[in-house]
Amino acid sequence: MKLMAKRWEFISQSTNLGLYDINNEKGETFYSIGYLHNLGYKLGEWSDSPTEWSNRIHPDDKKAVLEELEKIWGQEKPSISIDYRMQHKDGSYHWIHDQGKTVEWDDKGKPIRMIGTHLDISPSKTNEEELKWLANTDSLTGLANRKQAFERIRRIKNQLRRTGTRSALLFCDLDNFKSINDTYNHRVGDEVLCAVAERIQTCLRNGDLAARFGGDEILVFLEGVQDEANAQGLARKLIKTIAEPIQTTAGPVSTSMSIGLTLVREEESVDELVDRADAAMYEAKRNGRNQVICR
Repeated sequence: MKLMAKRWEFISQSTNLGLYDINNEKGETFYSIGYLHNLGYKLGEWSDSPTEWSNRIHPDDKKAVLEELEKIWGQEKPSISIDYRMQHKDGSYHWIHDQGKTVEWDDKGKPIRMIGTHLDISPSKTNEEELKWLANTDSLTGLANRKQAFERIRRIKNQLRRTGTRSALLFCDLDNFKSINDTYNHRVGDEVLCAVAERIQTCLRNGDLAARFGGDEILVFLEGVQDEANAQGLARKLIKTIAEPIQTTAGPVSTSMSIGLTLVREEESVDELVDRADAAMYEAKRNGRNQVICR
């Protein structure tokens, strides 16, 4: 096993490719220099035990990875190809692309050995996550964007028939926000928007979503409300939180928020739902602002 691994080592020395050779019958694994280097280790700092690998898998990935390996030994599949995170010597986690294949069987045809490659794909994963974040997030406030909000609402609406869970949508709009930009400048306006977004996030529960709809308009999707009164209570909490003065580079700035609230109806489209909440918000504006109107 080690002789073959040494032959492979020549290939891996000029790349980030690590090599491994697992003998399940003996409970031994050979880890190449490139493999160890990917995780910040040197020869002699790992034993030949398979647990040297498994103990460093990210807790959130470990179950899925070990299940894939068991499929190899259980003859469910001849190879694996999986991405997961492993802990580097410095404590950080690196994304690894692992490809392995059965190469030896016992007299009864049971797999006893597999070889594979181990490639650090952290840079590409980071780029992938950044692109995903940009596609779903408002760059100024860090809230979800309109696209992500509509997808989330559409997904929850599709689940309503099965779960019977009630959900609500709040259409939030800052009162007299234009005057903040006119009195100070747009940078201060951006600071206010970011502070409002952060305060809204602190009020949300697990499963709720806040998204910037456009300008100073923010959608808040409440998942799992008991009834309209329960949703109103959460909306009033938002109004009270936003009313506290916001510290900016120009000094403290005060604002308020009008909210249109509606419970999600299974039969209507997402556009119809948003339009109904939007209409309720404008009614709150006409009635004096800084309040919640339900429709």
